Amino acid sequence: PYLTEMQNTMSDKVTIIRIDADKNPDLCKTLGVNALPTIFVYKANQKTFEHIGFLGKEELLKEL
Repeated sequence: PYLTEMQNTMSDKVTIIRIDADKNPDLCKTLGVNALPTIFVYKANQKTFEHIGFLGKEELLKEL
């Protein structure tokens, strides 16, 4: 739920993209997603952070 909140309140600072792994298995394979949930953070088209498993809102905000 906090990702939806961040999408609404931080849309001027971040872009949040969600991928349905069931509908996009080839994309998940290309990205190297082997477990869910997986969170990637990119800055200037470079991956700066990756986390597998639950990540709390405060932890994600630190990475942003």
